[in-house]
Amino acid sequence: ALDADIRAHFHDGILWVGLGTTPNIVAHLGRWGTLLGLPESHASSRNGEQLALSVRSMIGARKMLLVIDDAWKLEDALLFQIGGAECVHLVTTRIPSLATALASDTPLILNELNPEQSLDLLHVLAPQIVQREPQSAYALVQAVGGLPLALTLAGNYLRLQTASGQMRRVY
Repeated sequence: ALDADIRAHFHDGILWVGLGTTPNIVAHLGRWGTLLGLPESHASSRNGEQLALSVRSMIGARKMLLVIDDAWKLEDALLFQIGGAECVHLVTTRIPSLATALASDTPLILNELNPEQSLDLLHVLAPQIVQREPQSAYALVQAVGGLPLALTLAGNYLRLQTASGQMRRVY
């Protein structure tokens, strides 16, 4: 979603939602609505299906990428597949049957990163930390289980703390 070519292609924007096991559907849809300019009176609706329809109308003919991350239930993921004909939905899940149900073609299976790949990613994002504290870096890699998003968030945080001289926040 941060790639310049992807952003240029989806010139009307990219919406991301992280669902997880117990998503707050109304809050997530309300956030999307607010980002799209939905009036506050509509964005604060307590009805998920009604809010999804309002967000869909705000998307309209926009060319957008809708990222539905960490889906655990089909009905939750479907509520966010609300883009128009110019939109693309990217859904991630750890549940193969859910991926199959949501895919229009064969789903693409991506495994977690192994420890070496995880350390490589962390090194790209926060090289000083990996070089200075290799055991702590390895412990972080194990703690997040090779999940690229978690590593990216942690790596960016560590890089910012290192750059700002806030080393006490790193350890």
